Amino acid sequence: MFKFFSTIVDLLSTVVDYVVKFFAGVASMIASFFKSIAFVYEVMTVLPDFLLAVVGVLLACCVIRFILKKGAPDA
Repeated sequence: MFKFFSTIVDLLSTVVDYVVKFFAGVASMIASFFKSIAFVYEVMTVLPDFLLAVVGVLLACCVIRFILKKGAPDA
């Protein structure tokens, strides 16, 4: 009888652990996204003027291509 309740508690703890790790992973992904945006902004502020336009256009093209392809690597 106690083994049945132990199994139920183990199952619930596994589910709770999965949910907690899922939200921790999502929070980590969002934090990494904002850190990467801050890094790109810092790099853009250091570039000389003649490279700023070229890198800005290339970055915009990459973002547009990514959105159009919806992130598929070989679409």
